[in-house]
Amino acid sequence: AAGEPATAAHAMRGHVMAVPVPSGDDPDGDGYIPANPPVTGVQPSTDIPPHRYFHEFQANCSVTHTGSVDPIVYPGQLNKSHNHTFMGNDTTDENSTTASLSAGGTACKAPGDLSAYWIPTLYNGDQEVRPVGPQTIYYKAGVTDYTSVRPFPKGLRFVVGNPMQTADEFRNHPGKVEGWECGESYNNFEFPATCPSRPDVQLNLRMQAPSCWDGQHLDTPD
Repeated sequence: AAGEPATAAHAMRGHVMAVPVPSGDDPDGDGYIPANPPVTGVQPSTDIPPHRYFHEFQANCSVTHTGSVDPIVYPGQLNKSHNHTFMGNDTTDENSTTASLSAGGTACKAPGDLSAYWIPTLYNGDQEVRPVGPQTIYYKAGVTDYTSVRPFPKGLRFVVGNPMQTADEFRNHPGKVEGWECGESYNNFEFPATCPSRPDVQLNLRMQAPSCWDGQHLDTPD
């Protein structure tokens, strides 16, 4: 899940994957993969936390490889998807499962973080442009009532964005975020027209994942 600046640059209206563990774990093929155990009995708190509290943790994961696969949308299908840039787990491919990722290696700074993340690959003409250095994925409470936040289970996968959205639908979507950034240029829905030629400046893109989960399913058919 990416909710703050990251140096990963990719197509704003393409779908973006930020996935602890992708597909391949659905033995009956109905598309519903239950969490075991489910998260139940969460009661929202009426307490207002002290203002000084701000709860988040960060995953810093580097790029491992690229490929025209998408384990969530097109599981088991090679070259079905547009090209993606993969970060984190170094084994992610069209056949990835919870078990295969758990047995893989990682390009995340935390050695136990075997999560897999992928985004549409950015191109300059026909040349891939990969993100530079570790990419920052922020996990944070999107609510002030942090006492009712629960950790998601191993195996959860989710998709951020919708490639079928029009530009207008994206601009007016309640979940939209700042988009492309470069130097002092922010809030861009398209590539910034100019980018300062300095070593401390990179093209950034903010993407924001959902801040809630049904507590029941690791994945659903849609």
